[in-house]
Amino acid sequence: MNFLQSIAGRKKEEITYMKPITELTQSNLSLIKSLRLKKLSLILEVKPKSPSAGELIDRKNIPSLVEEYNKTAAGISVLCDEIDFGGGYDLLSDVRSMTTLPILAKEFIIDPVQIRMARSCGADAVLLIGALLSKDEVQSLADEAVILGMEVLFEMHNVGDLEKVPSLSPDQLILGINNRDLKTLDIDLSTTEELAPKVRERFPEHLLLSESGVSGQKDIQRLEQYVDGFLIGTAALVSHPLL
Repeated sequence: MNFLQSIAGRKKEEITYMKPITELTQSNLSLIKSLRLKKLSLILEVKPKSPSAGELIDRKNIPSLVEEYNKTAAGISVLCDEIDFGGGYDLLSDVRSMTTLPILAKEFIIDPVQIRMARSCGADAVLLIGALLSKDEVQSLADEAVILGMEVLFEMHNVGDLEKVPSLSPDQLILGINNRDLKTLDIDLSTTEELAPKVRERFPEHLLLSESGVSGQKDIQRLEQYVDGFLIGTAALVSHPLL
C-alpha cells in the first residue's frame, strides 16, 4: 500500500465521525484575486510536521509565523490532516483568526462533508487532488465548493490528471502541478517543466502554480517562466527563504 492509498483509507474512516454542517455563509475572500495582485504570487503553508521532513514547527510559534506570512503571501495554506501533518480543522480556525488573507484548506478531500467543515472553519478555497479522485468525483466536489462561494485548487502530477480538470471558470479554479509523487513521496522539479506547457495549451486563462520541492530563489528562477506562482510548504517553515 502506497502513501496515498493509506491516506485515502484513513480519510474514509475519519469522515464517518464528522458531524454534518447545514448552515454556512459564503466566502467573501478570493485567493485567485489575491494571487493576481502579487508580482511574485506565493501561497505559504502552515504545516506542523510532514512524513518526509518530520517536525517542522511548534504550534505555539504559529502566530509569529502567520504574522510573517501576512507581509509576503497572497494566501495561506493550512494542513487539515492531523495524523501525518500535525494539522486539523482547529488549526484552520486558529489561523483564520490571525489573518485577513484568503486561506486554502489543504486536505485529502474525498467527501463534501470535508469541504463544508473547511468552510465552517474559515477556508476560502479547497485542494482537490487528481491522483486521489475520479473525474466525476473531482467535478462533484468542485461544484460543492463553488456553491459555498469557495475556489478550488486542482492538483495534477501527470498528463492523466489533465483529463480530470473540473469545468470551472478561471475565477473559480486554480491549477497546480505537484512536483511530489504522492504515491512514493519523491520530488522532481522537472514535473513542472514538462507538464506546464501542456496545461497552458489547454487552460491558458487559468492561474497555474508549482507545488512542492521549491526551496528558494534558485528554484523559483528555474520555474517562474512556466507558472504564475508557487505553493511553498516545508521550505517556508524550515529556512524562510522567501520571507
